[in-house]
Amino acid sequence: MNRINNGKYKTKNQFGNYTDFVNDYINQLYDRSLELYLKRYTRNNSTGTQRIDIEKIEESLGYIGDYLFYFYQFNNGEFLSIFKNLIDDLKIVTVFPPEKRGLYGQYSSSEKVLYINPQLRSSQRLSSDERTRLYICHELGHIQNSKWMKKLIPILNGIDCSNEDRELMYDGFSLVDEATTQDRAENITYYFSSKLRPGMSLCSTKLFSRKPFETNFDYYGEFQLPTIDFARTLRGIGKIDDRNLVMNEFDKRALNEEFSKRIFDEYINDNQIKNLFYLVKRLGVIKNASYAAFGYGNVECLRKSSEALKEYNQVVGKMRDYREPIVARSCNK
Repeated sequence: MNRINNGKYKTKNQFGNYTDFVNDYINQLYDRSLELYLKRYTRNNSTGTQRIDIEKIEESLGYIGDYLFYFYQFNNGEFLSIFKNLIDDLKIVTVFPPEKRGLYGQYSSSEKVLYINPQLRSSQRLSSDERTRLYICHELGHIQNSKWMKKLIPILNGIDCSNEDRELMYDGFSLVDEATTQDRAENITYYFSSKLRPGMSLCSTKLFSRKPFETNFDYYGEFQLPTIDFARTLRGIGKIDDRNLVMNEFDKRALNEEFSKRIFDEYINDNQIKNLFYLVKRLGVIKNASYAAFGYGNVECLRKSSEALKEYNQVVGKMRDYREPIVARSCNK
């Protein structure tokens, strides 16, 4: 985090006419974050790692500035939307209490607080600091995706189905949320680390009866290939063979708050809405299984995950759409 003599944050990145606005936002974020930390973790409630905690909070604000700069560079058309969403929905960055430092990061929409783990371990590919950046960027991605996740609710409420199916479909879109935020965060982290993002390799977890799957995610790897296959059911993406390019295009579309509505619109337009329901319900089972593997949710989902993936794969490949996107036609009066 870059600080000048008067103790104020000054970004090392340039945002054109928005540079001062970015600096002002991050300075306010820092002041609120430090105030909360000193209130929450003092005296009898000390974490025992105050120096590390405050240093990590300061570094995190620099990572947030970098996050904004990445989109200013590469998705400039969405920059203002992303920046506004952070201004509205991210008010404080703080650390987990010691007993929760098994978690990588968490965003609380009700508090508008981003929780970070100041003691993340390194991995084979990324240092501790790089992984801190990764999971900060992941949680920031949820703030952007939350717009289309909220718009999904009235769409699902309008479907004639059981509450169980409705919840499963929501969870299926939540898997897409996790996969797109993770993929964006990986791209951002490797970009600022000046490292080449590695290719996919085999990995296994408690899901899918421990059958190996390919991924290059640091976490949520079990979501990557199902998301790529789902993305290819959409026009303009299905024609892309390269997996990385598929995810990149899907990630960009997910920056738009109309993302979930547009998916429904396309499936309805092609008279394939029942297949959309079928696919996202199975993604919902996989999402719930992943949470169960992490100690949350119903462990029965772990047993169901293998069959859900099998059923999903039997349909999703047939749904791949090689056509160009639908272009909205204008009417001349």
